[in-house]
Amino acid sequence: MLIKFLYFILINSLYSGSYLIEPILFSEYSSSGKDWITSKKPITTFGSGLDFFYENNNLIITSKYIQLGILGEIDTSFYSLTNQQSLPYIDKSKDADGYWSEFSEAKISYYGINYDIHFGKFERKWGNGVNAIHLSNKTPSYPQVGLNWKIKDNLKLSYFHGYLVSGITDSAYSNYYNNNNNNLGRSIDVKRSIAGHRLEWMINDKFALALNETVIYAFRGLDINYAIPVIPFYPIENYLGDTDNIQMGFDLKFIPSKNKTFYLSFFMDELTPEWLFKLKNHNWFAWQLGYNSKTFLHKFINWGFEYNWTDQRIYKHKFKVNDFYSNNNPLGFWAGPHSQELI
Repeated sequence: MLIKFLYFILINSLYSGSYLIEPILFSEYSSSGKDWITSKKPITTFGSGLDFFYENNNLIITSKYIQLGILGEIDTSFYSLTNQQSLPYIDKSKDADGYWSEFSEAKISYYGINYDIHFGKFERKWGNGVNAIHLSNKTPSYPQVGLNWKIKDNLKLSYFHGYLVSGITDSAYSNYYNNNNNNLGRSIDVKRSIAGHRLEWMINDKFALALNETVIYAFRGLDINYAIPVIPFYPIENYLGDTDNIQMGFDLKFIPSKNKTFYLSFFMDELTPEWLFKLKNHNWFAWQLGYNSKTFLHKFINWGFEYNWTDQRIYKHKFKVNDFYSNNNPLGFWAGPHSQELI
């Protein structure tokens, strides 16, 4: 009965609101492979799809679907050398040359007076930089539900829970999806979930501070302990037996004028305070330092710089099932651990 009621509300809302449907059609050719592959060989990508937007009072719905084709010599490292969002999978065409994949995302948001609730399949980014170090849009979109709560004019709490692709086969289901006759067997991955919350504080008109905390856990579809937005995850992880993977960090922004912004971000994967200053330590960090100006000699020219550094041990966990990854891509900085980048 509840499902029928929600369906009725949705259909009536769609007919009473405003919407926009746009076709998508593109093709791109690179004679030397661009940053997509390690060898200098021609690559052509092309695709078509639809982009949908709908708005009615407090409800906003967005959706995008693209069927993507690829021509050229590629392998599993395709897109790994670029901050461009990776593909969920790449299949060899059965009837023609080349490969194909898909891009799909959708988001439904409901806006109240001082909050919004949203769910769907989309990417999420936390940070002030061009390439975020805590949560970036490098991984393919994943299903999630979340909320934003404006506690005060200068204080906002964000929370979400999502479901990732672990890439680890769940052997308990192997026999059910095995096909010995024509090699068409399939597999199901072990469940990997993520929960996170972020507190953003506009200290004054010059400084803004955001505190981040995320947790990766496996096998449980939804752990009710991590479904409480206002409780720290670190003590909960210890309460549950220290099997999950906790990450913390902050984003600090200094705004000397309306056209200039300095930003500093810090990501912490592990910390052992008593080893903090020792050569052999257990402190796994990532840093970001940047500056952006909306004017440079002319009001239509923007410029800035950004430096990113990641320790070789971050985004991984003592239990592989809890790695800070989805679809074999890091959820944080696009190049993963052991990286440096200057923009």
